[in-house]
Amino acid sequence: MVIDEELLGDGHSYSPKAIHSWLTRVMYNRRSKINPLWNTVVIGGCYNGESFLGYVDMLGVAYEAPTLATGYGAYLAQYEIAIVTEKGVELEGPLTLEASWDIAHLVSGFE
Repeated sequence: MVIDEELLGDGHSYSPKAIHSWLTRVMYNRRSKINPLWNTVVIGGCYNGESFLGYVDMLGVAYEAPTLATGYGAYLAQYEIAIVTEKGVELEGPLTLEASWDIAHLVSGFE
């Protein structure tokens, strides 16, 4: 899709949202033919000053969110943060929280 668009050289380009929508259709189509692509894709980018972050899985399930993770990290937490701007990508982390378990003995009924 992107290669074909670049070869046209007409000055138009796809937005991250358009690529996300296209990938949603491709993944759902392959799923419907019982021949899924076993991938999970995170699409991120900026277009006309607007940032975008979207997710598509092998079933064609798609959504947008301010933070995303795939694989095992999606089940746990998102400790490392990537900030995507028009200037580039900046990775922060791993991040940790200062926690205090001083009041844990007050919690009851969950033993």
